[in-house]
Amino acid sequence: MLAAACLPGQARGEELQIPKCEEAWCFTIAQPPSAWPVAYTGKTVEVQELPRILIGIPAGIKKIVRSDSVTLMMYDGKKVLSFSEHRKEDHADFMKAVEGTNYKLNDLMHVVFTKTPKDKEPEAAADQTFWRLAMRFKSTYVGEPETKVFTGKKGAVTVYYKKESKPILGNLENTAIVLNEKSPDGFLQISSTNMSFDEFTKIIGTIRERIVK
Repeated sequence: MLAAACLPGQARGEELQIPKCEEAWCFTIAQPPSAWPVAYTGKTVEVQELPRILIGIPAGIKKIVRSDSVTLMMYDGKKVLSFSEHRKEDHADFMKAVEGTNYKLNDLMHVVFTKTPKDKEPEAAADQTFWRLAMRFKSTYVGEPETKVFTGKKGAVTVYYKKESKPILGNLENTAIVLNEKSPDGFLQISSTNMSFDEFTKIIGTIRERIVK
């Protein structure tokens, strides 16, 4: 979640003041869009997720755990897939801090993965606050400067996906952020534990837009 603790320099009743980010990870961006990942070809279970997308996850799920906006799919070999939906109403503190901005919630992830402090900032005060907060969120979604983030784009859907440069809790972990330009007020975070990056990217390859008639 986009915690209120991530909003530095704000006092009650005062305008939010955020300095430019100068940390090394602020200058890390995703690679340009490349070929969409090859899709998993085994038996799958199709699931619907925000923001209006369909995903074919491997069958053979042993256990499903749901908590608020997070769903865990557990498999043999201690493999886990997690899905975390992010809506603007889930991040009231963040949205209040950028009240009046022209940006949507999914723009936060586009700025995180494609912009750096070297890029020209927007001029409007609310947009500039949004922009500078996005730079701060790079520490969460990019982290280490050597992290390599890939980009996939298919129609209205964009996926930023990466392998953690350092395993978390000793486990192999991968992360993806899924955006749909036709549903801009939310995004999906997918993570895996104890799965190879190849396994993970094949799951990413099954993602497609859910057409709403």
